[in-house]
Amino acid sequence: MSRILPTITLVGALMVFPTLQSKLHAQVVNHPLEAKEMKCGVLGIDPLQERVRTRGSEEEDTKVTDGVYRVMRLAVFMSAKEYNSEKFSGNFDKIKAFWTELETYLNSIYVRDFGLQFKVIKDERLVEKTYNRDYTYQDGTALINAAIGIDNYDIGIVLDYSDSGGMQGLASVGGIWNDTWKGTGIVINQSMPTIAHELGHLLGSNHPFTQSQGMLGYGTEPGSGQSIISYGSSSEQDFVSLECLKKILHETPKADYRLVERFPNTTNTAPHIDRERMKDTYVVPEGTFFSIPVYATDQEQKTLNYTFNQYGCTPQKPAHFPVYAPQQSNVIDFGVRYNGTGAEVTNSNSIPVGDYRFWFSVSDALPVEEAMKKHQAPLYDSYIANIKVVRATPFKLTTTIDNHYEMGDLLHLTWAVDKSFFRSGSKVRVLMSDDMGHTFRHVLLPSTDNDGACDVFIPQRLMKRVPTYTYVIPDTGEKIDIYFASEGLLRIETIGDDIRYYDISNNSKKDGGIEVTKPEVEFKGVPEETYMTIGKDDEMPPKPNITASVQGQMVPVTYTETTDDNLTTRTWTVERGGKTSGVQLFIERRKTDTAGNTPNGISTTKASDAINITTYKGQITLTGTKTGTLVGIYNTAGMLVKSMMSKGEKLYFDNLPSGVYIIKVGEEEPRKVQVIH
Repeated sequence: MSRILPTITLVGALMVFPTLQSKLHAQVVNHPLEAKEMKCGVLGIDPLQERVRTRGSEEEDTKVTDGVYRVMRLAVFMSAKEYNSEKFSGNFDKIKAFWTELETYLNSIYVRDFGLQFKVIKDERLVEKTYNRDYTYQDGTALINAAIGIDNYDIGIVLDYSDSGGMQGLASVGGIWNDTWKGTGIVINQSMPTIAHELGHLLGSNHPFTQSQGMLGYGTEPGSGQSIISYGSSSEQDFVSLECLKKILHETPKADYRLVERFPNTTNTAPHIDRERMKDTYVVPEGTFFSIPVYATDQEQKTLNYTFNQYGCTPQKPAHFPVYAPQQSNVIDFGVRYNGTGAEVTNSNSIPVGDYRFWFSVSDALPVEEAMKKHQAPLYDSYIANIKVVRATPFKLTTTIDNHYEMGDLLHLTWAVDKSFFRSGSKVRVLMSDDMGHTFRHVLLPSTDNDGACDVFIPQRLMKRVPTYTYVIPDTGEKIDIYFASEGLLRIETIGDDIRYYDISNNSKKDGGIEVTKPEVEFKGVPEETYMTIGKDDEMPPKPNITASVQGQMVPVTYTETTDDNLTTRTWTVERGGKTSGVQLFIERRKTDTAGNTPNGISTTKASDAINITTYKGQITLTGTKTGTLVGIYNTAGMLVKSMMSKGEKLYFDNLPSGVYIIKVGEEEPRKVQVIH
């Protein structure tokens, strides 16, 4: 076959931090994405031209995979400097272990996001044991060809260790498809993220960042970028952004002629975004965090991966909104976030006035091990929406929230409301997380007027101060906790519409969060679930026997019960030394006969005296099931969606699309609930 040399763009990596700091960061538990410590020097970049597209051409333009599962034999040539470095100490067993770890790491990214599996060639001929000379990226293909032969690998890279700083890696963009360039990549810092970064270049993608160290990228990620082929980071896991996947899809299939293992899709169908349920335009007040649900289904998979990229960006019109790793919740938050190192993600705290286009995407990626076993690549569906950020008062908490409270403390919350933006009668709810924002399971107030003030009680749940960033001393393995934050976070959000406007308390990984400790006033008899719904004609559940004590001595408790429309609030309070402590239970009576059909998307239904069923943001939670009881979740067509055998603990059914579900708990009478995001 005639093999024509491609036009190659060279991309390199330069050190941003001092070498010593680089070594420190490379040893961090929950690594801070070492590749982001280096800068790639672009020697040539093709400018993106702004284009006007129709909806049809946009859908074609958002294609990021072709459904083909590819297996690439990866040759990692280890120079003598690498072999004799402190990391490997001339020990081939250590190199084999490194190759195995590298293979696992690379596949955690590229199998999930693109359906590309790397098989690292574990051949001792790829290890140079006697020093010859220092190498450049141009030496890679020749070195690997001489070691194992041109036909025995599909893609290659050279590791040539140096601690001198400066250039950390270099690769040719799109070199994968030509035998002359398929090994033109080099890394000198022993960093797996740097290797993944340079391989991304070989596969066809240049830098997606906007600008870094005087260099321009595609402009599809703000600042120095957030994904693995950029320099920055936004998540605790590495990922390839949608725009980079699109570039890789354009180049990588050109190398299919040499792949020994290639598996076209035959049975898997792509997920489908319900365009009827998505809006064409979402309007947001400036400076206001917001959440948008992506409604999608898939014939084969129940767990889907959701992600986002700002659309239509160029170096001249770069992206403002950062990108994040795929998530399994279909509700995507656009608000302040922190990455694995504790740094605030670029622009995540900034929602400026303007018109934007958001590229929402959903994939049916299997767990990596399952995908490798089935040889199944992910398929995607995409939807492009308009986001209009308008001038208005930002929806923000104005209360000074402390970093420490006791269980049961009364907290007066205030927030800013632009009454010219929010319609009359709009509502908000207040939630609290006990896991640093991964979930918000505590309902402090299910619904109240969006008038700028309310009172809530801190839940009866301890929330600790925990390490969020840990350094490992290379020589001894000793771990030193560097940063700490607390597990508690407060969130206020609007309800009653698909788009949610929200604000949260300080969620920084450096001294953020809320610590909740044991109180002076201890309440006993408080149910685990403090929010539930009952049927339109159901009897009100009996009042629990809640008592309070101080240092073991019982103290008087004041009880009040109020009903506003269909929401009943039961409150137990203790006044002591000018301070109010309390507990609240909320019971919402459904206005229709459809279980769980509440306007705010949180619902609890009672299946029996012992079993409580709660739904919130795509999750159904059951408590009170007996060990050995089979719990099944069915759709309205009677098809089993998920099932789980109870071990006597709380059960979680996650990542459920909005809709009505039937829950069957053992021999209990089936109950309907509705999940509303």
